[in-house]
Amino acid sequence: MVADDTLSGRLSVLEKEIKRVEEENKLLRDAMESQGSLLKELTAEIRKFHYHNIELGKCCKETSSHLTSTDEAAGPEQGFSEQDLQANHIMHSDEPMWTKTNDRTEESYQSEPKANNTRNTNYLLESNLSRQFPVKIESENVRKLMIYAGQTPEIRVAFHSTVTNFLDNLGVYHPVVFDHVITNIGGAYHPHTGIFIAPVDGVYVFNLGGMSAPGRSIYLELVNDGTWIQSIYPNAQNIPCTATDSLTVIIELNKGNEVWVRTGTPGQIHGNHYTFFAGWIHYMK
Repeated sequence: MVADDTLSGRLSVLEKEIKRVEEENKLLRDAMESQGSLLKELTAEIRKFHYHNIELGKCCKETSSHLTSTDEAAGPEQGFSEQDLQANHIMHSDEPMWTKTNDRTEESYQSEPKANNTRNTNYLLESNLSRQFPVKIESENVRKLMIYAGQTPEIRVAFHSTVTNFLDNLGVYHPVVFDHVITNIGGAYHPHTGIFIAPVDGVYVFNLGGMSAPGRSIYLELVNDGTWIQSIYPNAQNIPCTATDSLTVIIELNKGNEVWVRTGTPGQIHGNHYTFFAGWIHYMK
């Protein structure tokens, strides 16, 4: 009897140990499956980055050939130094790439006088490189090559919107919704709320133009997260025609800052697309 109890106790302990080992094995399998999924995602990202790297390298090689030909044609005073040329030979690859060239760029490069070849080559660099995918480029040499004409390879943001209908009986600090979107590259402007949300840290340019109805006036404020930036005041009081006013501002924004237009006084806004709100990123910080 004692022997049976001892054997029974040992079997119970062994069953518990087997159950514990099975649970640990299950946890280990789950962890391995999770690691396998992460490994697949990482492999896909590595392949994507490798592809972008190849395309960028080929584009730099294409641009370097133009730099070399410009240096030979323009001479040492108008051409590029050896250091400039070396800075542009930053990547090499034998993989195929796009061969289509921007027609305007090519025509400008061939038709402009040799004294302006530096400007033309800069335009060519921006045109070729900015067509690549919106990938975060960490190399400072690559970044310098790609920053031309106020744009960067990481982000492109520009919008232009107008007011369709007359907006009457507006109260103070009433948000103005510019409902008709002409351009919204990057999707940072939200036409249902009239708010522009900065997608990245950078320097931005905004235009605001307003028209008041005949015999009326309206005070419009451009604000950043509710803080006043600048105002316009199209005042047509006591005159039988409309009045217009506009502004342009250049401001630094942090990612997530919200810029919109609101009324500063009660009034009416002239519709028919005469009142507009526009902006774009000038460069990233």
